[in-house]
Amino acid sequence: MENKHLVMISVFALVVLLLGIFLVSIVSASQGEGNMNISVLFDNNTLYSHTNASVILNWTVNNGTTLLGGNFSLILDGVVLGIFCNSSTTVLVQSFAGVNSSGCSAMGVVNTLFLNVSEGLHTINIVGTHGAGQVSNSSTWNTGSAATNYSGNTSFFVTNFDSLAWASTVPADYSNHSRAAIFANVTFNSIIASNISFGLMNFTLNPVWANITILGNSTTTSSNYTWPGLPNNHYTYNASLITAISGVNLTGNALTARHIILDTLAPNVSYSCSGWYNEDETSVEKDSTSFSCSCSATEENATIGANPGAVYNNIDTAVDVTTTGEKGTVCTVGDHAGNNRTHSIVTYNVVEVINEGVVGAGGGGGSSTPGRTTTIGGTVYTISSNQFEAGQTKTLKANDGFRVSFTPSAAEVAEFHVIKVGTIGVDYADIIVESEPVTIRLKIGEEKSVDVDADGTYDVAVKLNSIADNKADLTIKQTSVAVPEGEGTVSGGTGIPEGEGEPAKGGISVWVWIIAVLVIIIIAVVVLMARKKK
Repeated sequence: MENKHLVMISVFALVVLLLGIFLVSIVSASQGEGNMNISVLFDNNTLYSHTNASVILNWTVNNGTTLLGGNFSLILDGVVLGIFCNSSTTVLVQSFAGVNSSGCSAMGVVNTLFLNVSEGLHTINIVGTHGAGQVSNSSTWNTGSAATNYSGNTSFFVTNFDSLAWASTVPADYSNHSRAAIFANVTFNSIIASNISFGLMNFTLNPVWANITILGNSTTTSSNYTWPGLPNNHYTYNASLITAISGVNLTGNALTARHIILDTLAPNVSYSCSGWYNEDETSVEKDSTSFSCSCSATEENATIGANPGAVYNNIDTAVDVTTTGEKGTVCTVGDHAGNNRTHSIVTYNVVEVINEGVVGAGGGGGSSTPGRTTTIGGTVYTISSNQFEAGQTKTLKANDGFRVSFTPSAAEVAEFHVIKVGTIGVDYADIIVESEPVTIRLKIGEEKSVDVDADGTYDVAVKLNSIADNKADLTIKQTSVAVPEGEGTVSGGTGIPEGEGEPAKGGISVWVWIIAVLVIIIIAVVVLMARKKK
């Protein structure tokens, strides 16, 4: 019986021994190589900056051999996002909040993670755990350790500062502006911007910074600045955004630039015409083929930079000589900066020149009446009935005159009559009024009325306003006043002294008689001298 118990004890001991050997072998196998070097290597283990929220993180696990039952966890900013790999042979593709994994492969193979994170400073930890409850410690695997291995980590800074852009209110690049200030306004996405600086550069000669302003910390997503009182010039100005985190030696920078030309001066404009009818360049002959105008302009600030020279926004050099009357033509010029346009205006009076005779006669209804003509060698201003009724004032030299259309009181249709300046004295002017030629003399400030058709009603009123530079300032106006009893065709008389410049009775002037007498005397003397010689 004892032998039987002894055998049973021996068998039990043998089983226990064999079981111990088996367990030791299992434990030895599960411990793997022991002291395996496992590290998680990132592409950049230092602080680094990204310009957008989607960060690509490449990492590699190196342990020199395989892991049995091991797995890795991703910890972002202290929060475990999930286990994204386990074992050395299984590729486990997982997705969890904020991270999209492309998969984990065998040891030594580069793995890629795509992180979608907010702006700011972030820390990533990769934690590796050995299978069968045996965990890592520091950078080696130690048997029996109860700690989790801190395999690798990195920190990185992510921001959207690359979105720095000019606002819509900022002048377009290389634009011209007629103002003495530059307005800069930028927008950006970063909410951790440290400061923004605006710089201004003068490009007239060598680039020189004209002004730099640091605006300090900004917590908004836009900022602006204005440079006032700038001289005309070609400028380049920029905005620079700096992002930083307090206590971390890491900054990002974005820069954007714009060009502008400040020009507050309008172009120089000149406008000239040729083919005038008179010397003082006020009148143009009706239907003239020689009268024309031309306009030219130069940029006042042509040397300040891009886009020099004037822009001819509206040039109107056309002239109209088909109808009579006062007219004008204008040259309008604007520059690239949009300055107020400079106007150069030329006025001219289109006249119908009458060199021989005058159309229209008293009671003739517009027919030509022989024997009542006046040669008008100067400028003739054609005046309409409405203009004549309202009154017209012109400065005329000798032989200039008006061609007036109006209906006298005794006529049924409009007639043409001429009012012409004759002799101009120091304080008077002789005025010839037709149809039936009547010459009147006016003193400065004097006015007379003329009955042109002898119907007992004054039709034309003429006033001499002033005399200057041998020119008479004359006002003519239609009137309809009955001739007072005892008055003639000219109110107050013609004003010309009797016999001055008029034929003597009989139709032969006094000078003709004097010359005839002198001729007779000379002939008589010659005859007497001839007789004495005989």
